[in-house]
Amino acid sequence: MNRTDDRPDDYAKLRRQAEEIVREKGILSQENRGNLSPQETRQTLHELYVHQIELEMQNEELRRAQVELDNARERYFDLYDLAPVGYCTLSEKGLIQEANLTAATLLGVARGALIKQPLTRFILPDDQDIYYHLRKQLFETCAPQACELRMVKKDGAQFWAHLEATAAKDEDSATVCRVVLSDNPERKRGEERLQKTKDFLDRIINSIGDPIFVKNRQHQFVLVNNSFCALSSLRCEDFIGKTDDNFFPAEQVAVFREKDELVFETGKENVNEETITDSLGIDRTIITKKTLYTDISGNKFIVGIIRDIAERKHWEERLQQINQDLKIAIEQANESAKLARKANAAKSEFLANMSHEIRTPLNGVIGMTGLLLEMDLNAEQHEYAQIAHISGEMLLSVINDILDFSKIEARKLELETLNFDLRTMLKNTADLLALSIQDKGLELVCLVEPEVPSLLSGDPGRLSQILVNLGGNAVKFTKKGEITIRVSLESEDERTATIRFSVRDTGIGIPANLQETLFSPFTQADGSTTRKYGGTGLGLVISRQLAELMRGKIGLESIEGIGSTFWFTAVFEKHPARFGSADEKFAKIEGEGAMERSVAKAAISKNDKHKIRILVAEDNPVNQKVAQAMLKKMGLQSDVVANGQEAVNALQTIPYDLVLMDCQMPEMDGFEATSVIRRQGSMAQNPPIPIIAMTAFAMQGDKEKCILAGMDDFIAKPVQKRELAELLARWLA
Repeated sequence: MNRTDDRPDDYAKLRRQAEEIVREKGILSQENRGNLSPQETRQTLHELYVHQIELEMQNEELRRAQVELDNARERYFDLYDLAPVGYCTLSEKGLIQEANLTAATLLGVARGALIKQPLTRFILPDDQDIYYHLRKQLFETCAPQACELRMVKKDGAQFWAHLEATAAKDEDSATVCRVVLSDNPERKRGEERLQKTKDFLDRIINSIGDPIFVKNRQHQFVLVNNSFCALSSLRCEDFIGKTDDNFFPAEQVAVFREKDELVFETGKENVNEETITDSLGIDRTIITKKTLYTDISGNKFIVGIIRDIAERKHWEERLQQINQDLKIAIEQANESAKLARKANAAKSEFLANMSHEIRTPLNGVIGMTGLLLEMDLNAEQHEYAQIAHISGEMLLSVINDILDFSKIEARKLELETLNFDLRTMLKNTADLLALSIQDKGLELVCLVEPEVPSLLSGDPGRLSQILVNLGGNAVKFTKKGEITIRVSLESEDERTATIRFSVRDTGIGIPANLQETLFSPFTQADGSTTRKYGGTGLGLVISRQLAELMRGKIGLESIEGIGSTFWFTAVFEKHPARFGSADEKFAKIEGEGAMERSVAKAAISKNDKHKIRILVAEDNPVNQKVAQAMLKKMGLQSDVVANGQEAVNALQTIPYDLVLMDCQMPEMDGFEATSVIRRQGSMAQNPPIPIIAMTAFAMQGDKEKCILAGMDDFIAKPVQKRELAELLARWLA
C-alpha cells in the first residue's frame, strides 16, 4: 500500500473566496471605488479582515488534522505489520499483492519475497483442493469463506493454518481476495493427542488374546487385531478394505453375511457358535459376538469379538467327567460318613456301656473300702483298705480322663455356669491334694493375692479339675520339696476378671525339646514315665481344652532337674454380693464341685434325721449295700427296690422323702419310672418327691437326659460319701 500526501489547496480556496467578496463589493473596481461611501468602504474592509482571520484559523486546524492523520497512518501500519495474524491481498489469479510482516513470518520468508507469489506455493499439495474450493466459493458467492489446511514453510516445516477469505474491490475496481492467515497449534496438539490415543488403543486391542474385527456397512474390514491375523497367515493390513469373500469359502461367507445383516438391521447384539478353518487347515469351533456401533457421523459398523472355545469344550467335557466322579465320590463320602456316624455312635455307646460296666463294680470297691476305712481297723488292715481305696480312685480318674477326652474329640465338652467362692473352691482342691502330698512328705503352699476377687461365676468343678490335674502331676514327679499353688489377678474390668493360676514344683523338670509336645494327646515327656509314674497322658490335653473353653491360655516353664511351673488363665464373671445373703442364687448352688455347702449340710438336724426315709432303686446288690451303708452312716433310714416298677409301687404305699434312682434297671428303667411318678394322676403319695439320678453313665448329655425325664438332680457312680451327703442336705433341707 503506497502512502500519498495529496490534499486540497485550502489557501487558494480562501483567496478565491476573498476575491469573490471584493468583486461582489466592488472594492477593487476603479469605476466603483469612488461610488462607495467611507462607511461602506470601512464595512467592506472589516468584512475582508474578518474573512482573513477565519481563513488563518481554518488553516491552523487543517495543519493539526494533517498531523493527526499522519500519526494515525503510522499506527495503522504498525498494527497491520505486527498483528497476531497474517494479512494478504490476492489478485484474482491468486498472486499475493501485499502482505503484512506476520504473514511473512508464518511462511518463513521476507515480506518482499511474497509479492507476486502464488499462495499455493505454501500449501501442502494434498490440501490444495481445499484452497481452490474456497476460492471458487468466494468468487461465486462473494460470501466470506473459511477452511483449515496444512501449509509448508520455506524450510519445509508443516503447520495447520486457519484461512478466512473475503472479496473486495481494488482502486481499479478489480475483484481481489483478502485473506486472514493464522497458525492453529491447538489443532496440531489435538492431532498429536489423537495419534497418541490411537496408538494406545492399538496397543490395547492388539494385546487382547481374543480376535477382534470391525466391518463397515459395505462389509469391509476397517480394523483387525493381531489375534485375528493369527487365525490366518496374513498381516493385519492385508485385511483392511477387504471382505470375507477374499478369505473364506462361499458357504461360510453366506453365513457370516447373514449374521452381519441381522445386526445392521436390528441393532441387536448377536452371539453365535461357528466353525472356521484356520491357516493350518484345522476346523476350529468359535463363539463370535457381534455388536452394532454408530459413529458421530451416523456411519454404522460391526464390532466382532471371537472366542476360541475348542479348549473350553475340552474342559467342559473334562468338568462333566469330574462332576460325575465327584458325585460318585460324594456318594461314597456320604456312605463313609454314615458308617462313621454309626461307628461314632457305636463308639459312644461302647464308652457309655464300658463306663457303666466299670463304674458299677467300682462303686462297690470305692464305696465299701471307704466305709471300711471308717471302721475300727488295726494298722495293717487300715493300710490294705486304704491301698484298695486309692487304687479304686486312681482307676476312676483314668476312666474320667478317657471320657473327657472322648468329649473333646466329639467337641461336646461344655462348661456349666455356677456362682462360687474362689477361695473356698481352692481350699477344697487343696484338701483333695493334701493326702497324696502328705504321703510323700511334701509341703503344699496355696497363695492367693489380696486383689483377686472371691465371688465369681463360672464352672468351679472344671476349674478344680485343671488344678487337680496340674497338682497331681506336680506331686507325681516331685520327690522332695514343695508344691506351690499361686493365684493372681491378671486383668479385670467392671464385669469380668482374668485370673492366672500357677502350680510350681521342685521335681524332675522337663527337657526343653519335649515341652511343646506335652499338651498333645497320649504324650508324656518320656515313655518310661508311664511305667514309672503311671497315667494316661490325657490330663494336660484336657486341661488345655478346659482353659481355652474358659477363654484363657495354658503353658509351662521348666528347667530339667530343678522343677516346673505350669500356669493357665481363665475369665470369670464377677459378683459383688456375698454368698449366704438373701439372694437365693448364691445361697442355693447346684452342680458338681461347686462350693463347700456347709450351710446346706447343717440344714439337716439330728432331730430330723430319724424322720427322713429314703428309697434306693438299684438292681446291683453290691451297690444296694453301698448306698444303704452310706445312708446309715449319715443317720438316715432307707429301703431298697431292684427296679423301676418296684419303685413306683413302693411310692404308692409309703410317703418317702427322696428317691435315689438308678437309670439302668431291668423291667422298668429309672427314666420310665420317673415319668410314671411325675405323670398327672399318679398314685404316688408324694408326686413332687425329689428324685436323684444315681447312675454309672457319665457321658455328655446323661445329666440333661435325667433332668428331661423329670429327675431333680444327678450324681455319678462311684458315689462319694461327701458328695452324696451334700446332695441330700440340699434337697432335704
